[in-house]
Amino acid sequence: MAQKNTNKLYSPVAVSEDITAAKTLDKYDTGKIFRLKNSDGNGYQITLPAVTAVESGWFARFVIGTPPSMFATAYTIVAPAAVIHGMAIPAGDGGGSDGASTGGTGVTTITLNFQSPIGDVATLVCDGTYYYTSIVSSGVAASTLTSP
Repeated sequence: MAQKNTNKLYSPVAVSEDITAAKTLDKYDTGKIFRLKNSDGNGYQITLPAVTAVESGWFARFVIGTPPSMFATAYTIVAPAAVIHGMAIPAGDGGGSDGASTGGTGVTTITLNFQSPIGDVATLVCDGTYYYTSIVSSGVAASTLTSP
């Protein structure tokens, strides 16, 4: 009789959700992987919760499921205040020197534009004071980090 492998670890499946229109996230969206999709080529805005409204450790990942069209609206991920810090690392740029960076100054907006193909990823983690982001993109101009 064959033995069963009892050494396998159980790993829960990540919770994922398709976003197809503007959405405001809340503290219950922590840990989700969001696929950004559209049917008309237009992007939309995703609004993050205020850092004071979430627990330290709140995080989310945003994956391009359908790229926005060239002359359409980009996907934007917006915080209520200039609390996003981090950088975008384009593929092939091991040192990160060609990507966007907040340069130590908080920003409000991450933009993923038409140069962001399927699979580009933006990850955000909150410590209760700031959102920290790392964006992996396929092109130098695929993403920006800005404040209005």
